[in-house]
Amino acid sequence: MSCMIWTNGLRNATFCAQSGRIPIGYKIAHAKKAAPSQIALAWVLKRSPVMLPIPGTGKVKHLEENTLAAAIELSAEEFDALDKAGR
Repeated sequence: MSCMIWTNGLRNATFCAQSGRIPIGYKIAHAKKAAPSQIALAWVLKRSPVMLPIPGTGKVKHLEENTLAAAIELSAEEFDALDKAGR
């Protein structure tokens, strides 16, 4: 099981904590002072110019947080590391 930030987040976060590994998405989020969910959205936005993520939320705070993800610039190295972690 890989240490990811989006799919089955709780299960993977638990696995990562038990193994002592910190998911790459959390490392990137910390470095960019962003939420892991913002990094996941930034990854999707960089992955394809024609793909539009539509995250659902019932809280205004999360909507604002999701919107700010569009301003996050992932380097090629960060994008590749996230892409590799997801495989």
